[in-house]
Amino acid sequence: MDNCSIITQAVERILIKKRNYLFRIPRKKNVVFLVSGGLDSAVSIDKVIREWAVNVYPVFVKRGARAEKFEERAFDYFAGFYAKRYPKNFRQPCKVKARIPPLELKPHFSAKMLRTVGYPMRDASLQNVGIQYAVSLNERYNLNIRTVFTAMSPDETFPHCSILALRVQTLLVCIDTEDWNWQLTSPLIEPVLGSPLYKRDLILWAMKSGIPIRKTRTCVSGKKIPDGTCPECLWRAKAFKSAGLKDFL
Repeated sequence: MDNCSIITQAVERILIKKRNYLFRIPRKKNVVFLVSGGLDSAVSIDKVIREWAVNVYPVFVKRGARAEKFEERAFDYFAGFYAKRYPKNFRQPCKVKARIPPLELKPHFSAKMLRTVGYPMRDASLQNVGIQYAVSLNERYNLNIRTVFTAMSPDETFPHCSILALRVQTLLVCIDTEDWNWQLTSPLIEPVLGSPLYKRDLILWAMKSGIPIRKTRTCVSGKKIPDGTCPECLWRAKAFKSAGLKDFL
């Protein structure tokens, strides 16, 4: 057993001891969903609403990314799409401005780091925004949200795209809020739900369900036309090929 597995099991034992479960499906409950405008989150929203009848409060973080205006455009499109498809379950979209990482620090991260591990604590920072949004909704409207979803895919290889990272973040949130009911996870990699869902699976789901994934934004470049060379574009191309389909981009 590798070190990551050992640490994951140790964290999970703490969660189980404190609340007797790792993850509970929030059927017919309110959840926050971090939405980027990409394929994974755009399709995952449909899946969790259709299968669990959850009420989704989507949040988009304006983090200062190169492709932000294209990602935001995709977010706006799918906000409108799901508001029409699920008028009772898709709630008011929210946009939050938070520089992640801070603009002053961004130029100093090496190309090697960005290729191997990505921006340090980037996803954890985004997830914290999701938690804070959930708390703000609870305080304002007494919604009792305790689940925050992200759309981490098993196709992604960065260390932060792992169940270990999500379990540790969940543990931290529970400790920080003194509330052991919080759960932060991705429905695409959550082991309690069974087999992981790959981008290929999401593409096939979208095709079957009539979700216009041509409107998603995957490329992280600042170009209007995706460059096809960034890791995200390569993952997407591989997924479409695996699904036996041609990408719409």
